Amino acid sequence: EPDPPKNMDYLLTIIKPQICVFLNVHPVHTMQFEKAIPNILENKKLTAKEKMDLILKRIAEEKGKLITKNHNCKTVIFNGDNTYVKDAVNIFKNSTAGTDKQFFSFGEGAENELSYDGFDIALSGTVFDFKLKDKDKKMKAKFKNYLMPQVYEETFAAAILVGLAVGLSQDKISKSLVNNYQLPEGRSTLLEGIKGSVIIDSSYNASKSPTLAFLDLLEKLKLEEKRPTVFLFGDMRELGGRAESEHKEVAKHIAGAVNYLYCVGPLTKKYVIPQLNKYLDEVKWFEDSRQAGQYLKEHLPVKALVLVKGSQNTIFLEEAIKYILKNKDDEVKLCRHEEFWQRKKIKFFSSG
Repeated sequence: EPDPPKNMDYLLTIIKPQICVFLNVHPVHTMQFEKAIPNILENKKLTAKEKMDLILKRIAEEKGKLITKNHNCKTVIFNGDNTYVKDAVNIFKNSTAGTDKQFFSFGEGAENELSYDGFDIALSGTVFDFKLKDKDKKMKAKFKNYLMPQVYEETFAAAILVGLAVGLSQDKISKSLVNNYQLPEGRSTLLEGIKGSVIIDSSYNASKSPTLAFLDLLEKLKLEEKRPTVFLFGDMRELGGRAESEHKEVAKHIAGAVNYLYCVGPLTKKYVIPQLNKYLDEVKWFEDSRQAGQYLKEHLPVKALVLVKGSQNTIFLEEAIKYILKNKDDEVKLCRHEEFWQRKKIKFFSSG
């Protein structure tokens, strides 16, 4: 947010890192940043695209303070493909304050210090390939039991550059990533489901860009595995004035990747369901995630690939997953199973 205690100025009172990673800027949590520029957003002469551009520039400015307001920063690692990141970094890089820092970028093009060199995914896991600039050297990271969209290459590229910045060898970096990398619960975890299904559990949270990335992943697996695909989709929250357009854009991408669509939340009911009723094998909306889970327990297609993605409060899609797990012991692998969340969910489901 632009206000304390969730803004960068406040965070920099806690820690001032020497190596700073500027990963990306996307239209996430835009509702909080709309209030930072209300006068501009009320200008009726601006198009929706122009208004969003201003919001994203404001988000880039706030995130960029990690570099611009941090005198301890000596090494800047940034996403060379994200326009808002690149513009913010280049302005600082060309200023007087940026002359004593090192800058390393990652991205698609060979001009970056580290570029993407390949991506492959199967039910056995995910493989990322990278190439170092000005060197005939490549790096590979293969992760078993995680299905990650291609956009994760940004995260691993940044991690590799951090490793190089602190003097680790390429071999050490690759082995450390593969041996030690763990995703938190609800972040692309592979789980065994009933009826021979495979669950891709990304139920922790959702916004447009990662949701589209996971739909691309699902479509690729659908073609390779020849299995029916199920998408359990919950509202994407905190989008402010972009809620309608973001949900409708996701809806456009669902048709090619998904056979069966099940939704939870008022936003999906209003903006997603109406666009897809005629195009999929089945489209249904549920009052809450437990109702969705109960239905799926009885009607889940055999050997389905099940993608689960939705936001947090009042959506709680992990509760639906419980009904379709092959092994009840796997419930501990689901997100929001801590006592704090259990209390919130008891209150929410009892009030319904």
